This record gives sequence, structure tokens and C-alpha cells, in this order.
Amino acid sequence: MGEPVSLSRIFLARLGGPRADDLARSADSIESALRALDAAARAAWPEIPLDAETFAAHVADRVRSRSDAPDAIRTLYAADLFLACACSLGIAVALATFERVQLSRVPGLVRRMDTSGAFADDVAQAIREMFLVPVQGGRARIAEYSGRGPLSNWIRVIAVRTALRLRREQRRGGTFPDWENELQRAKPVDPELDYLRLRYRAAYEEAFEGALAALPDRDALLLKLHYLDGLSIDRIGALYGIHRSTVARWRSSIRRSLLASTREQLQRRLSLTDSEFDSLIALVRSQLAVSIRSALHRPAVAKP
Repeated sequence: MGEPVSLSRIFLARLGGPRADDLARSADSIESALRALDAAARAAWPEIPLDAETFAAHVADRVRSRSDAPDAIRTLYAADLFLACACSLGIAVALATFERVQLSRVPGLVRRMDTSGAFADDVAQAIREMFLVPVQGGRARIAEYSGRGPLSNWIRVIAVRTALRLRREQRRGGTFPDWENELQRAKPVDPELDYLRLRYRAAYEEAFEGALAALPDRDALLLKLHYLDGLSIDRIGALYGIHRSTVARWRSSIRRSLLASTREQLQRRLSLTDSEFDSLIALVRSQLAVSIRSALHRPAVAKP
């Protein structure tokens, strides 16, 4: 029997370039982490014929941007990532396992929206088409699963989003969509980030409202005039006797202050990896206007 294949060599080759050069000195730690990950995955799914080399390359794509590769590998959900990788390659046993372990949960996940078996079947079929069927010229979209959280959470978010879309189609009186065309039109999604937002929603809202409450009255009033009362920066400028560009800079300064304060409070409260925290902050930033309106509507936070 020959020497075992070096998984770290495959991993580093997949990364390529300066990133691989930087990590070469950690090759032994990477090898150990990859072997442990592969062993844990095979213990969970011994029947799935996915070779270790292919899995190592897949892992490299998932942790490419993480700062500490060995630690990043150790934090991955081995069994879930292994199953997702095998499904993305169309391995029949993996697809059957995914059907049995994950898609069988769909009826329970969408029951609040519709208790009928037909509706649950439509949701499950949409998930199959959008995430298990290879995109033209590439792999199936389940390959996007990063392994940072449980696959069950990923499926939960997908199922709920899909069910909501189907209900909208029903309310419009249309037929269920053509899923091949739907796949081509679909916007990129990251269910893990959706789950991250849902999981830490309470902590985020508390941190954000604390940051909002700490604003000077003058700044809080500007936000109320703009986001609640709907005044444009031109009208606010006329009220204060200042130019619209000054109002725009003032508003931007307040938004930056809110983000910085919210970030600082979340950093103290939550134990997240660097990538998870950066993702959460990106979501905070993208939803800032909605968050301001929502928080100001609550009397305990709104400024007079």
C-alpha cells in the first residue's frame, strides 16, 4: 500500500497563490485538521462514496477567506459539509440521504403557513430544483453551504423563504412558477446569514436601541424628521436654515455613529468568529434604514 495522499497539499493547491504560500508553514496543522474532519464525516455517513481529496478541495473553498485555516477547519460541521459536498456532485447515495434527513423535515417547517401535504411537496420540490440540480456549466447550489452552521438551519431558512414565495404566488392568483426559469432568475441567497440574523436578532435590537438612545437629542430629532415624518433633506435644511449638503453630511455622520456604537456593543455581548461577526455587521449596515424606522416607532426609544 502506498503513502497516503497529502490532504494539506491538495488543500493548499486549491487555494493557490500568495494565500497558499502564507499557509504552507501550517501544513502539518492543516493536515491534522483535515484528517479529523474527514474522519468525523465518514463516521456519520460511511455509505457515501466521496473521496478525501475531493472533500479537502471543497473545504479549501469554504475557508478561503478565514484568517486561521486550521482553526477554521476544526469549527466546520463535518458531517453536514461532507453531505452537501457529495450532493453538489450528484452522488446518488448522498442525494437519497439528503432527502431522508433534510427534506423530510419540510412539512413540519412550513406547517404554520399551510398544513396541506401538497403545499409541503411543492416547497420540497422547489428546494430540489433550486439547490440540488446543477446550474448550467457548474455545480448544484448546495455547494454554497459553508459548513459554519448546521445544515438543518440552512434548510429551515430556505424552506420558509420558499414557502413565503409560493404563498405570494397563490395570493396573486397565479400558478406555481416554472422552477427552471425561477432558478435562472433567483437572486443570490445566503441562508446561513439569514439564520445568523434571526438567531442574534434580540441582541442586535437591544444593542441598536441602546446606541439610538445614546444619541444627542438634536441628532435623534433629525432621524425622526427624516425616517418617521418623511421630510427630505431639502425640507430639513429649510427648517434649520442650512444647506441640503450639510444635512446630508449630518445624517451620514449620525448613521456612522450608530453603526460604530452598535458594533462595539455587539462585540462585547456575542462570541462569534471574525467572519460571522463581519457578516452580522454587514447585515446591520444593509438594514440600517429599516432598523432606524422600527426603533423610532417604539415609544421607549423615540425622541420627542
